[in-house]
Amino acid sequence: CSKDESDYGWYTTKIKINNSDLKNEEDKPAVRVASLGHAFHVWLNGEYLGNKHGSHDEKSRWSLSGACFYCFLCAKPSDAFPWVALHLQDVDITKTLDYLTAIAILGFSLIVSILRTFDVRVEAARVMVSPPVLAFVTSHIISMFTGWNMIVCVAMGVAQIFLWARWAAVSRHPSNWKLWVVVIASCLAMVLEIYDFPLRMKAHSIWHLATVPLTVLWWSFIRDNVEFRTSSLLKKSKT
Repeated sequence: CSKDESDYGWYTTKIKINNSDLKNEEDKPAVRVASLGHAFHVWLNGEYLGNKHGSHDEKSRWSLSGACFYCFLCAKPSDAFPWVALHLQDVDITKTLDYLTAIAILGFSLIVSILRTFDVRVEAARVMVSPPVLAFVTSHIISMFTGWNMIVCVAMGVAQIFLWARWAAVSRHPSNWKLWVVVIASCLAMVLEIYDFPLRMKAHSIWHLATVPLTVLWWSFIRDNVEFRTSSLLKKSKT
């Protein structure tokens, strides 16, 4: 399909953006490049969790496999954000890689949200949940179509927001407020991504800027969650 037919990023809800307005105007480059840092920040902080709780100690009785799962969820955007920054150059290959990494991240995080929200602990049940999502994401990546990519990404994003909102509503986690902030702010940020209405910085640029504090807060919740679950399990093992 042609660029005019498929590339949703070249349009707003009411007006078509001219090529001169794309990617390299106002604060977009700075915002996108600034987004690179926070993905690496949350990835490298995984070392903190492992050392603090002894997951790097072979003699440790407790293994943070769940924490490693979350760490990978934060590490995967480290691959995506360089393509977001390179997308500034408007090259087809970097644009495609940007979209493909986005769908891969959303697919993996959807698996995490399902397993966490419904508290799926049985290994056989986990195996049944993951393959359908992975197959869907893989088939979508193989048959790349940008317009369809937008619909699928939004659908998976909305599904994750509802799943995490449900978990926050029924759980009594001490850091629930962080999750609620991420859920509500993600809804608002998604509006900026879908309806790219013109502002001083452009709505799409504001969306990129919003991902920085949201990811840091999200990682803060993940770290609190791992510490909370670890302390709970250690207390149970001592009783």
